[in-house]
Amino acid sequence: EANGAIGLGAFTRTLTDLSEREIHEGEVMLDAGNAVSLMTIHKSKGLEFPLVVLVDLSYEFTRAGSHTFPLMVDPAVGLVCSLNDSAFRDSDDKKRMPFAYTHAQRLANERSEAEKKRLLYVASTRAQDYLLLSGKFRLDNAGESKLSGMMAWVYDALALCDHVMGEDSAYPYSWGSVRLRFPALEIASPSSSDDRSATVTSA
Repeated sequence: EANGAIGLGAFTRTLTDLSEREIHEGEVMLDAGNAVSLMTIHKSKGLEFPLVVLVDLSYEFTRAGSHTFPLMVDPAVGLVCSLNDSAFRDSDDKKRMPFAYTHAQRLANERSEAEKKRLLYVASTRAQDYLLLSGKFRLDNAGESKLSGMMAWVYDALALCDHVMGEDSAYPYSWGSVRLRFPALEIASPSSSDDRSATVTSA
């Protein structure tokens, strides 16, 4: 009311204007030498740095189609909905979604994953000389290593899936070399799961 935005339409227009101004102000880059710049992947587009550090690449994103909403609008499928009818429940009384709904969820997940891979590519190609990727892997009760998030994509792309987790090593490639480093941690109990950090350095 103080700003004169009384109606809902005027109020939303005011919020839109404020958001657009905030985005433009946030895009201003300060030219500071010998400094570390912290920024999002979107803000780093078109820039290059001698050293780029990407952290927490093992973060597990929520799948785009993991939430169950009564209605979904998909660009390819259109409007889809879930049904609460008893005919759409299995023998365990769990809800079964119609095909169009599950198909729209699958497409949403594929689009979300493709966008995250694009962002990983954008962030990785900001490095001129060195790229440091940091994340963690999990050791389950059987001693098997489990990777998640973008770090799993990096290991697949570099064909490091057969590498023994926890062993420092270096791998030569035609475009440079990759060095794996793991911190020295003691495992409290062989039967307990353990989280350990993994750092991939690309030169």
